[in-house]
Amino acid sequence: PPPFTTRRRQTRLVSDWSSDVCSSDLSAFATRSELAAIADSAAIAGGSAIDETAWRNGTLQLQSDEAAHRAETAARTHPRWTDDMTITTNATTSDIEVTITQTVPFRVLAALVGDQAANIAISAQVAPGERP
Repeated sequence: PPPFTTRRRQTRLVSDWSSDVCSSDLSAFATRSELAAIADSAAIAGGSAIDETAWRNGTLQLQSDEAAHRAETAARTHPRWTDDMTITTNATTSDIEVTITQTVPFRVLAALVGDQAANIAISAQVAPGERP
């Protein structure tokens, strides 16, 4: 079987409010955890799209179209996926990056900040790699 993959994750919290205000609302942290689980699953699914022809010829690489398709399918069928989430994929023959984004309204601070919201984006990246 082809070798497995390596991965890394990045989190972005985009808001007009300071990080102190954002961190005061716990719903953003719960959402971050859910988005991370979806992004990780989707990136790993995409990272499994090894180009078998290239592999037989000694090159370890992804089939980029298939990697993007597998990642999107894995995200949208994840048990925590909701219709207000978005997914973007960037797949090449060397890796796939999946970003899951969701806008989360402030719940705890709503009385103070009104209808403000935080955009949370989680990215996970997977690249094929040799096992040690």
